[in-house]
Amino acid sequence: MQIVAYAIRARQRKESYNAVWRVFDKDDFTDFDDAIAYAGRHKIGAANSNKTG
Repeated sequence: MQIVAYAIRARQRKESYNAVWRVFDKDDFTDFDDAIAYAGRHKIGAANSNKTG
C-alpha cells in the first residue's frame, strides 16, 4: 500500500508524467490484493513479480 501511496503522491507532484506505475514483488505481503485494488482506483499501473514453485 505504501508503494501505491508514493506513486499517487509522485503523480501529484509532476503533472508531466504520461503514466505512473508501481512495480513490486508479492513476497509475503498480506495487503497485496488491496494494493492492486487501491492502484486501480487511482489509475496507477500495476506490474507484479510473483514467483511460484
